[in-house]
Amino acid sequence: MAVPFRPFPIFPPYDRWHPNASEEFPENHSVRRRLEALGVDCLPFTSVWYCTSFLETAAHSWPSGQAESRYGLTSRVCEKMLNWSFLNGMIFLKQPPNAWCSESPHTRYMSTPITSYRDWELNDKWRPFYRFIDNAQVGIQGRRDMQRSAQIAREFFAFYISKTGIAKANCAALVSADFINEAPLNRPSKVHKPSELNWAFTQVMKNPTQIRRSEQVLLYMAIARFTVIHVGQARYLNQFFKGLNGNWMFHSGHLAAATIELSPEFSDYLERYFIYYGISLNGNIPAVPLFPTNDGLFGYSLDAIRRHMNDVAGMLAAKASKDDDPQIRLLEMSLKRISFASIRRSSEYDSIFRRRNSRRS
Repeated sequence: MAVPFRPFPIFPPYDRWHPNASEEFPENHSVRRRLEALGVDCLPFTSVWYCTSFLETAAHSWPSGQAESRYGLTSRVCEKMLNWSFLNGMIFLKQPPNAWCSESPHTRYMSTPITSYRDWELNDKWRPFYRFIDNAQVGIQGRRDMQRSAQIAREFFAFYISKTGIAKANCAALVSADFINEAPLNRPSKVHKPSELNWAFTQVMKNPTQIRRSEQVLLYMAIARFTVIHVGQARYLNQFFKGLNGNWMFHSGHLAAATIELSPEFSDYLERYFIYYGISLNGNIPAVPLFPTNDGLFGYSLDAIRRHMNDVAGMLAAKASKDDDPQIRLLEMSLKRISFASIRRSSEYDSIFRRRNSRRS
């Protein structure tokens, strides 16, 4: 019996993307093995090469403050197109198969601090579509997602036609507006009121024995609420340091990235975290993982931290359902969906970050 095709990640994380610099193509060995396993009629390497060239060309038009988010969106759409074309040819996908979707986001690769990107293994839990799955029935893609994907697809095929000189119409431009507008409006993004977040933070601090890695989850939540840090960039403790003015700072490690001065609210949680791990607030911060495992040498993956966060969401919902305050009991379903993304969307710092990027563009 043939093994069903399983979609796989193709492009590196933004901080490991080096346009025109790799001597090997593709750079990651696991991606290369998966491409080699495909039939030659799929033109796997040629297809990936054209998408890679498209990314490199498109990057020149991205505003500097939005380069990472634009890369993330564009590479995700390219991965969806490529995986679907490997299996079905180039037809437009409106409702992805259930097996292509996950209920929560997963990292593309199983990364470790001591291995280079080219040796990272693929994460088998990763899926190209992130959908809420109810009784295994995955909903059709939302209209906003379809519009974004269609725009990038039009841009890609315009690039492909100009690159190859073939006398064909842009197939993505031929997709009717009705096809996209038939898609349902995206479900409103989950947000929390400040009072709800205050209650959630207090419960995590008051119930450490009921939560696995409670201090790590608390810092994870604080990064979402009180900073504009992309959690994937926060890997080591020594990325946090005190500036000349005595305030806590953060640097992502990217050469071109600016140092971020952290808010007083987050600084309180950061200092609490350092004290918990016995780290001096006035000495040199050690270069150890931000979310260490028991041995202290390795860090939990983002997938693991998200699982811990999901456990916290369940605990918070259960506590809310039994609270004496009827207003807290009403929060049960909301707290069941609390996540890094929903906390970030509820943060005033996220609004500041979005406005700043808007001005740059």
